[in-house]
Amino acid sequence: MATNMHPRANDSFATTSVTALEEEHIPEDISVLEIVKKFVVTGVPLTLATLSQFSIITVILAVVGRKLGVNELGGASLALGLINATAFAFAAGSCGALETVLSHTYGLYKSRGGTGTMYMYGTYVQRMLIILAFISIPLGAILIYIDEFLEYIGQSEEVVYYTGRFCRIATFGIPSTQIFQVLGRYYACQHETRPLSIVMLVASLFNPIFQILLIHWFGFDGSPVAWLLLFTFIDASLIAYAYWTGLYKKTWGGWDRKALKNIKALLKLAIPSMAMMMSEWVILEVISVCAGFAEPHELAAFSITMQVFGVCWSIASGVMILVCVFIGNAIGEGKPLLGKRIANVAIVIVAVIAVFDVTLCWILEDRIPFLFTSEEKVVVVYRRLLRYVLPYHVFDTFQSTVMGILRGCGLQKIGAIIIGSALCLVGAPLAFYLFFHVKYGVESLWIGPFIGVVVLGCPSYVYLLYWHIDWSNLKAHEEESNVAMEEGAEAVGATEVTVESREGAVQCPVPGTVNE
Repeated sequence: MATNMHPRANDSFATTSVTALEEEHIPEDISVLEIVKKFVVTGVPLTLATLSQFSIITVILAVVGRKLGVNELGGASLALGLINATAFAFAAGSCGALETVLSHTYGLYKSRGGTGTMYMYGTYVQRMLIILAFISIPLGAILIYIDEFLEYIGQSEEVVYYTGRFCRIATFGIPSTQIFQVLGRYYACQHETRPLSIVMLVASLFNPIFQILLIHWFGFDGSPVAWLLLFTFIDASLIAYAYWTGLYKKTWGGWDRKALKNIKALLKLAIPSMAMMMSEWVILEVISVCAGFAEPHELAAFSITMQVFGVCWSIASGVMILVCVFIGNAIGEGKPLLGKRIANVAIVIVAVIAVFDVTLCWILEDRIPFLFTSEEKVVVVYRRLLRYVLPYHVFDTFQSTVMGILRGCGLQKIGAIIIGSALCLVGAPLAFYLFFHVKYGVESLWIGPFIGVVVLGCPSYVYLLYWHIDWSNLKAHEEESNVAMEEGAEAVGATEVTVESREGAVQCPVPGTVNE
């Protein structure tokens, strides 16, 4: 949940100066303590934003369950899971490409002293919006007719009915969810984390009000309408902030025809980024659906562990998101070895957070399940599942951190291959085999992903980070480099610039300055 946002800790880009940029600038000789400080200062707002986003679904289900009934709750729960696995997952996955190109662009901008503009930043955003607009068409069709598929595979008629109603209304919210993912990257890659956390906190407070009022007025249909309006409010608030503070002035030169060019290059990053996200996100959603074939008390316990797993992941999310941005900035500035140091620090921070999560969940083992149920049978199964969930959380946070590192390096393709193999070729099939064939129990659905990540995923990630990646030769995205050079040359009226290539320094004419 994915998902998925990243920004900065100063007050406003409207007041940005060279001094402000120097505060964001990460010197190559920075101490480990200072790197940790940057992760904490910039990452805490991101964590709050992620937790607030996570709470939205929880609150929706709580209100629907209390105000309506069991069938409505089941329909809303299944619908939100399907929306996560389609609209959110595809948008968040595709926007992983933005994390690469925007962080590199911002790093290049800082390496020039923060002078002039970086309109290419806005052009990349426009390209991603175009890509997502095309993706939204088949996704909308899937959600509109999803009830027919669910009925075909034998889901409960009552649940299918409410799932279909929720999804058909929520289809109109697909553009809002996609714009939200793009805006998250737009802010994050400039280290602007405070606006994101404030907007998401406010949205999480408005969410129950929207849900209660609209369900009261329109019944079940009011819930997806409230969800749609909430994300429209979030998008409008983030756009309004960028406009009123002047954040957009250095990054947005208006709608540009260049956005229609080189979309293929962005797609080459977006497709493996999407595969990285979908491998885990969709597999977990599919496994959750499989849990519906377990006994009711086992399903309830599994659902509780999914909630706990999501909250624990959210606590570390700020660091896992920012590692991509910071590494991308370092590579954009021409300091790839600094990126390696940042990666190592991030891994240690996330490991500490994961140990904290595990310790806290272990201490509260007898209390957490009673927040959701009073049935002792559910609590017993919850304790049993926790023995697999907590170790998996430790390895999964490492995996998510490595995915962020690879996005920062622009190496999404190899990351997609590894995580896809670990979860889709090993984890999910093993879980299905143990659950459906061996009848090992609902814990099978956690054992499969755990084995896949531990046996195949993590050893591969260690090899990648410390033996495979040639950190010293990592370069910023090529188009970003050329455009940044172009803008710098145009600012001083130059007719050619020096571009560093693998073959050495080359004198290149600036487009528009040579007679054709």
